[in-house]
Amino acid sequence: MITDLAQAIMTRFNETPAGDALRAVLTGGLWFTQAKPDQAFPYAVFRWDGSNIDEICGGQNQRLETATITVEVFSNNDDGGTEVFDAVEKFMDHFDWCELTYPSDILGDEELVTNGGFDGNANGWTPTGSFRYSIPNELVYVGPSAVGTLYQSISITAGITYRLTATVQIGGGAIGGVKVGEGDTTAVSNGENSFDIVAGSGDTTIELAGIAPGGADLITFDNISVKELDHRYSHIAFKRNSIVNRGKIDNIWMIEIEYEAMFSH
Repeated sequence: MITDLAQAIMTRFNETPAGDALRAVLTGGLWFTQAKPDQAFPYAVFRWDGSNIDEICGGQNQRLETATITVEVFSNNDDGGTEVFDAVEKFMDHFDWCELTYPSDILGDEELVTNGGFDGNANGWTPTGSFRYSIPNELVYVGPSAVGTLYQSISITAGITYRLTATVQIGGGAIGGVKVGEGDTTAVSNGENSFDIVAGSGDTTIELAGIAPGGADLITFDNISVKELDHRYSHIAFKRNSIVNRGKIDNIWMIEIEYEAMFSH
């Protein structure tokens, strides 16, 4: 979710004509966490203090109501700090008490897949073809020289969006996919996979499919999960708490603005 929030802040920064005055003085741009080493001055950096990004931006059960956001404005102009003060003034004019809106997807708490981690067995799943269970690795696989599917019934509602995730390892020329109900099979890639699926009226199963045509081909599946996904919008308002002039260090002026970011979801 940090990407969505960062995009919302950048959208505010790039507003026309409201943000024109700020961009005119903050020619080095707006950065998150830190600017690149050779970035031209003056520029500003956003930092989130006291909480990690998942907590601020919508971890499943860690949604904060407030957080501290610090903005540091930097300038190397030897003008007694006039440039950095001008940039700070324009920044506050544009961001004080502004409200940003950004998309926020929240996963439900209920896991809809039974035994998606294949812990000790493959109970809850029905195989066809040559899907096999690996006891030491606690995962399921197809190959070599084999084709198979594995499925189970799940309780989903037509029109609702669900997030399906799976860990997949592909060796050789093997291929695989996942399918929910009567929908199309979605190809999987090597590593962590995540798909958002809108359930149809006839969707009642989740199916894994693997094809390992050669003697050295293999595809494995693990950590299968389906959870309801709530698409919503979050809002954040910036209340300025303080402004601190850090002065000039190593020929660089820096002024720090601290905001209380108030979130609603």
